[in-house]
Amino acid sequence: MTGYDPRGKANRALLVGVSEYDNTAPPDGVPGDLPAVKHNLNRLSEALRHGGVFDEREITVCRSPDQGTFDQELWKAANEADGVLLLYFAGHGAIPNAGDELFLQMRNARVVAGGHAVFPGAVLFSLAQAMLTASSARRIVVVLDCCFAGNAAWVRPETPDKRRLLLMSVQPNHRIDAGDPDTPTPFTAELVKLLEAGGDVSFRALVDDLRAQMSAAGHRTVRGDAWEPESRAEPGIDVLLAAGAGGPGSPPAPGPTQGTDPGPGAPDPGPGLVRRVGAVLVGRLGGMGAAWGALIRRRRDSRARESGGGDGKPGVPTGDTGDENATRRDRRRTRRLVAGGVAMLVLVVTAIGIGTYRHLALTNGPSSCAPPLELRVLTDPDLEPTVRAAADAYLTSEANTTGDDCRRSGITVYSAGAADAVTALRKQTGAWQEPREADTNPQRDVGPQPDVWIPASPADAARAVAGQDTDAVAELDADQEPFAYSPVVLAVPQGIAVDELDDRTGPPLTRMIDDLRARHADAAVRRPDPEFTDTGLLATIALYATQGAAGAPDPRRAEDRV
Repeated sequence: MTGYDPRGKANRALLVGVSEYDNTAPPDGVPGDLPAVKHNLNRLSEALRHGGVFDEREITVCRSPDQGTFDQELWKAANEADGVLLLYFAGHGAIPNAGDELFLQMRNARVVAGGHAVFPGAVLFSLAQAMLTASSARRIVVVLDCCFAGNAAWVRPETPDKRRLLLMSVQPNHRIDAGDPDTPTPFTAELVKLLEAGGDVSFRALVDDLRAQMSAAGHRTVRGDAWEPESRAEPGIDVLLAAGAGGPGSPPAPGPTQGTDPGPGAPDPGPGLVRRVGAVLVGRLGGMGAAWGALIRRRRDSRARESGGGDGKPGVPTGDTGDENATRRDRRRTRRLVAGGVAMLVLVVTAIGIGTYRHLALTNGPSSCAPPLELRVLTDPDLEPTVRAAADAYLTSEANTTGDDCRRSGITVYSAGAADAVTALRKQTGAWQEPREADTNPQRDVGPQPDVWIPASPADAARAVAGQDTDAVAELDADQEPFAYSPVVLAVPQGIAVDELDDRTGPPLTRMIDDLRARHADAAVRRPDPEFTDTGLLATIALYATQGAAGAPDPRRAEDRV
C-alpha cells in the first residue's frame, strides 16, 4: 500500500459550497438554492481543523463563489500545496446529454437548454482537474457532493496522474436530494461523522465506511435507486486525512506500509468474464428463456504481441516508459466481445484503435490488484432496470472476485432510444469518437460509445449490421441466438380481462384489442414510442399486420387501435 502521511507538509483544503444562486427562475435558472450546503461547509471545516492533518490557516472556505472567484482560489491552493491538496465541492452539478463531462455550477450559473446544452457560469470538471494536476502536491484529493458526481469518473485527465484520489457522492447519471435545509446534505453528514469518529482515517478506509453507512441508512437517489458513493484512485495509492485525537501538534503516526504498484504485466480478467455475467442475468430473469454462454475474444495488436521492451519488460515497446496506460492501449488495440442478450441479443461494440481499459481502479481492493476491466453496457430503456440489477448482482458476487480478492470488472449500464442507438451504430461510429457536425452527435443522443449493446430485438442488430458504413470504426459481433426472451405483452386489468387461457395467448394483437373493446367500450390502449423502445416498435408491426376485408393488411385501421 503506497500510503502517505502529509503531516508537517504544506497542506491545503479548499472547501467550496454554493448554497445561493443568482439565477433560479425559468427558463434558464438552476433548480434552486441549497441551504443545506451552508451546514456542509461549517461541519466539514470544523472536522478538518480537529483532524490533525490540516491546521486552520491551511483551510479555505469559499461560500457561493462565482466562476472567477473559484478559479482564483483553486489556483492559489494548488500553488501553495506540497503535501496533500483537497478540493471539496457541494452545489448543483450538471451534465451534457453525452454524460462525458461534469459541470460544477457556481453562483452565477445558468442553463441554456437545447440540442447542445450550455452551462455558462459553471466550471468544467476537466479544467478544474487540469489546474489541480499542475500542483506539486504529493496527493490530490477531490470530493464532490452534487448531482451526477459519478460522471466525474468518466472525465479522464489528459495525462494519467497517480496522485489523484476521487470521491463522488453518487453513481453516474443520478440526481440526489439535498435533504433537510437545517442540516448538512446526507453524503456530507456521513462524511463528517467518519472524520470525527476518532482514530486515523485514510482515504480508502473513508470510502469503504461511507459506502457502508449510506447503504445502512437506506438513502435513495431521486429516481429511487440505492444511493451509492463511488471512488477512483490508482491501485495502492492512499493518504491520511485525519489523525485521530492526537491533534496537529502530535508527532506523525507511522504511515501505511510502503509498496510498489502493480506493473503492466499484472493479470487481466479471464475469458470467462462475460459468461458469468450471462449466468447472473439468466438467474435474475428466472426462467424467461434459454441462456446462452458468452465469451470474450480479444484481438491483440500484432505490434503489441511482437514488441519487447528495451528494459526487459514484457509488452513494453522500445522507447516506452513502461507506463501502464500506454502499454494496455498498445496491447488491446481492438477488442471483440460476444455476449448473450436479454429478450433477444447482445452486440459488442469495439472501437478500432481505441483502448477500452479504464486506468483508474475502484479503491476497495487490495494494493496488489490490477485495474479492473471497465465495461459500458448500452441497452433498451425497457430492459435497463433488469440489466442494471443483474450487473449489480454480478459486481458484488464471488464470480467477480479473483483468488486474490481483486475485482475482475466494473460495469456501467445505461439506455438510449432504440432508433438512436441503431442509427449511431450503422452510420455514426466515426462521429461517436469525434463529432464533426451539430446535427450528428451520438455522444449527445445516445451517450458514451458502449462496449456491449443489449438491444431488445434481433431486428435492431440486423438493421445495424446490414446497413453499417464500410469505413465504420466500430465492429459489431452479434450472437445468433438470445440467452433470454419474453413475449410482447398486452397488459389488461383483471376486471376486464378474458377468462380463457387460449384467448390470452393465442390471438394476434389486433384481435386482442378488438375483443377488449367489445367487452369494454371505454377501454383505451397505450403503446410506447416505437422510436424509443423496441416494445413499441414490435407492437406497431403487429398493429400494421391488421387484415382487411380482402385479407390483406389494412394500414388505415392500425393506428385506430391505440
